[in-house]
Amino acid sequence: SRVQPRDTWNLLDRDVLVWYCAAANRNHFLASMQQVREILEPEAAALSAVNHTAAQLKIIEAALNGMRDAVDFVSWNAADVEFHLAILWSAGNELLVPFGFLIESALGEMFDFTVRHNQDWRKAYPLHEDIAAAIRKRRPDAARRAVKRLLSDTNRVLAQQNRKADRERRAAQTNAR
Repeated sequence: SRVQPRDTWNLLDRDVLVWYCAAANRNHFLASMQQVREILEPEAAALSAVNHTAAQLKIIEAALNGMRDAVDFVSWNAADVEFHLAILWSAGNELLVPFGFLIESALGEMFDFTVRHNQDWRKAYPLHEDIAAAIRKRRPDAARRAVKRLLSDTNRVLAQQNRKADRERRAAQTNAR
């Protein structure tokens, strides 16, 4: 047996989330994931603004640059996940790190959905840039507000897609009659 560094310990079981993602209703899963984000991310960003190290800020900035330079959905999505995970890791709370490990694949799935259904997915870049700027300037209240603006944008995309799915479902029911 080898003891790994504490920051690589996985205190939560990833498999449970993978199974849940595969079995859950997509809309229910996305709504649940968004609730988790609303609970964790604003405060994680505020903590990151206070506690980040220079090395952690470089990782946040590198992920932000990856989003800026993304040429397609896949590269944007990968950089977006890295951005959010880097913020969790830089919050200075070791109990948040396992949440990052746990929700990494779920974030990827959520971001894939929202990017593909957002009319102009690059419009989310300035929202991420605002988060990074607040963290860089060590302004926790501004970081918290910036994350809430980003989450509000995600809520808009999810609601738009739910309305579209409802319209399609009603049309299919009408046609089946």
